[in-house]
Amino acid sequence: MEILTKSIIAFSSIAGDDIVGDAVWKYVNGEYGISDILEKHMFHENYGNELAIILIMLYVEGKLDWFAMPAKSKLCRFSSKDKSYEYSVPVTKETFFCLSPTERKDFIVQQMKDAVAATEIQFKKKKMNTDFNLMKADLARVCDLYLKQAVPPACS
Repeated sequence: MEILTKSIIAFSSIAGDDIVGDAVWKYVNGEYGISDILEKHMFHENYGNELAIILIMLYVEGKLDWFAMPAKSKLCRFSSKDKSYEYSVPVTKETFFCLSPTERKDFIVQQMKDAVAATEIQFKKKKMNTDFNLMKADLARVCDLYLKQAVPPACS
């Protein structure tokens, strides 16, 4: 995997159909998303050289079920080659689509915080060195900026 982001946290998604995928992606990318804020404030080189990215993989439930939906959010194996972790997140009607736009933003924020916390636990177990205190402080500022910006219009 080639890492194309400078941010320590990035998102990707798999969706059961385009409509639900687009509804979730509005909260991640573009004018109302968090990705641009992450790219401006959380450079992976600021936290050490043993971790390049925490990829938050959103599995978005839709009409089609062509992929395996994780039962709950979980941290997957560390890739020493890429210096990366994947954090798998199920996005379902119950966890996302029944929420208000503000609560959906809270969901995205909570997934990032959970991904960083899970990664920190694994790094401490492996005695690997990354500045998680700085990362969490930067993440708190990023989340504050994200929560203050407008919600996407006409969200499903």
